[in-house]
Amino acid sequence: MALRVGMAGYVLLLVAGEALLHCTEAKTIHVVGDSMGWVIPPGGAAAYTTWASSKKFMVGDTLMFNFTTGDQDVAQVSKTAFEACSATNTIGSVITTGPANVTLVSEGDYYYICTFSQHCTIGQKLRITVQASPSASPMEGPSSSTPPSSPTPASVAILFVPNFPPLAEMRPFEGELWLKEIAPVLQSLQKGPVPPSATSPCSYIPGGGNCH
Repeated sequence: MALRVGMAGYVLLLVAGEALLHCTEAKTIHVVGDSMGWVIPPGGAAAYTTWASSKKFMVGDTLMFNFTTGDQDVAQVSKTAFEACSATNTIGSVITTGPANVTLVSEGDYYYICTFSQHCTIGQKLRITVQASPSASPMEGPSSSTPPSSPTPASVAILFVPNFPPLAEMRPFEGELWLKEIAPVLQSLQKGPVPPSATSPCSYIPGGGNCH
């Protein structure tokens, strides 16, 4: 017996909003120094230290160094070079065009300075600590009594709800089944005209024939 699925069976659309938010977490763009931008800070290096302490940097976030091209630049350096304000061995190329976006690709400490003369010494330097995002954290192994959980499915799922046919279409018609049962009996009967029966002389009507 075949089960038919009508077009109306494809009508239910489920939106897994929580799973979507979990799998596609919004990344943050941090404007270095906020409205101050990437300049020689009026309060010295403490200005960027205070700014960084109020932020939470995660893997995948972006640092935006907002500066005027030609007035400043930005370079990533090692901890030693950061403390000495040395741009001798930078990590990667010095970024000279502003504003500049830098994506934080891994957890750990990052150090940035301006390589212009005396800018770093006066306080144009930034140190941040980047944390691993929840989605990038390694999964803990399952305990002996708890099986590992299945991964969260896609945010959008389609549930197919079949249209079941009427009950009469799901089983053989009773009359048809009865015919199938008596068909062998009908086929075994003698074919041809049935001869008429002879008239019986026996009658129980007064005056009729006698029955012996």
